[in-house]
Amino acid sequence: MQRSIQKYRDDHDAFLLLVSHEALGSFNPWEIADSLADELMAEALADVAAEFQDVCEEYAEAVFTPEFLQFVQSPTTPIS
Repeated sequence: MQRSIQKYRDDHDAFLLLVSHEALGSFNPWEIADSLADELMAEALADVAAEFQDVCEEYAEAVFTPEFLQFVQSPTTPIS
């Protein structure tokens, strides 16, 4: 029985080695890895672009506000 379990384990390890490096039928591990990498890259780029846009908007507001803010002065009453 132990030999049967060991043979099954060896066969399973050989199968995992085969499918992890080569396409087997409709299963292509490299296509899945490429697809996952593309999705992760797109998500990371979207996050970075959103953060960059937020920083640019904050910077533009910080520059715009002091440059173009008109101070409203309250009318002064003459001292009698």
